Amino acid sequence: MNQLRNHLVKLGWSEFFANQLNNPKELEDVVRVVSIRRTQIEVHNGKQALLFSSAQFTTEGLRPVVGDWLVLDKNHTTLQRILERTSILQRRFSQGQRANPAAKVHSIVANADGVFIVSSCNEEFNESRIERYLALCYTAGLQTSILLTKADLCENPSTFVRQTRTLMHAGEIHLMNAKSTAEVNPLRNYFKPNKTIALLGSSGVGKSTLVNTLTSELRQRTGEVRQADKRGRHITTERTLLKLPTGGLVIDMPGLRS
Repeated sequence: MNQLRNHLVKLGWSEFFANQLNNPKELEDVVRVVSIRRTQIEVHNGKQALLFSSAQFTTEGLRPVVGDWLVLDKNHTTLQRILERTSILQRRFSQGQRANPAAKVHSIVANADGVFIVSSCNEEFNESRIERYLALCYTAGLQTSILLTKADLCENPSTFVRQTRTLMHAGEIHLMNAKSTAEVNPLRNYFKPNKTIALLGSSGVGKSTLVNTLTSELRQRTGEVRQADKRGRHITTERTLLKLPTGGLVIDMPGLRS
């Protein structure tokens, strides 16, 4: 049982979640959601991954999101319940944005310990959008830092730092080239063992590039920014939780514009 717990701890398991189990034996049925695609949910127990249809995984009107801890049935074929979350990032919809008129919020990421808001030093930089991201993170009670990428392609990146500083009540601002290992290395201190950090930002700002540099692998697909309008190309299509060499965990997700 201790070995099983150790596997889960490497995915971010803590006493907060352990205290919600009905008995120690139930630990054998615990998994964490590591990826959500259009029709599939991938979960992991620290030893192996399991893939399910999204339609199978709804309980009491709730659908799991990346980062959630779940308890499966004994055969590991059915979702029994979603454990209480330490945090939840939720995107609020205006009336015109709702695909489902009854939906007012859309849950994005669960059980994150912190957030990096990622923006870039070009035409993609948008103060109002960053303010909305900050409001989302503050509402969730999450420690938040801002990463300004593509500094190597900007003549005067300090301008973007000054603009960003006026938006933040607290938190760090990091200026970098996300492809540079040397410039990304200081961020590794944030990714402490078993802690989960989510990346939030619009398409093409360098979230997946950052993940690839942090992991020293080509884990996530990336695309070049369109030269005509400097808009990012929509490459990442699923929310994914990945383990880093530091022992920390990072959640990459598709870009959010609205």
